[in-house]
Amino acid sequence: MNRFFALLLGSALALGTISCSDEPELMEQASGKLAPDFVLPDLDDQSWQLSQARGQVLLINFWATWCEPCRREMPALSRLHETMAGKDFQVVGIHVGPSKEIDRFLEETPVSFQILIDADLALEDWNVPVLPATFLIDAEGHARYWALGEREWDSPESVEFFTAALD
Repeated sequence: MNRFFALLLGSALALGTISCSDEPELMEQASGKLAPDFVLPDLDDQSWQLSQARGQVLLINFWATWCEPCRREMPALSRLHETMAGKDFQVVGIHVGPSKEIDRFLEETPVSFQILIDADLALEDWNVPVLPATFLIDAEGHARYWALGEREWDSPESVEFFTAALD
């Protein structure tokens, strides 16, 4: 099993880079290694593959309908996606676990970005320890940044951070 993100998290904990402050940094720097590839179905049961999105910067957010912080940050992720429209940037949400509640949630909280389903928890190579977990993948497919927990993804500082990531 690829322990890429488990080692990343363990290193961050050991080095004290994960803070419990009320105002966490937007994202922590990642190792820069190639992110584990995957193929998952979208809401229309069409396959989506990470490696086929090369050329774009991706903000990949692992979430679930039962996760309250995940639910709260979805509108901000959607606004970020809309703000960055027309740039080589894409938000991708990966719902972790069974998908029976997704349709109802998305009716109540529509989003403008791609939603994928990992119903069988197939992405164990990503070693996501908690939800929400978010990873910034560069245009070549390398993990550059990561964050655990809820964030204000559409704040001016966030938009500036992601715009800089495109350079």
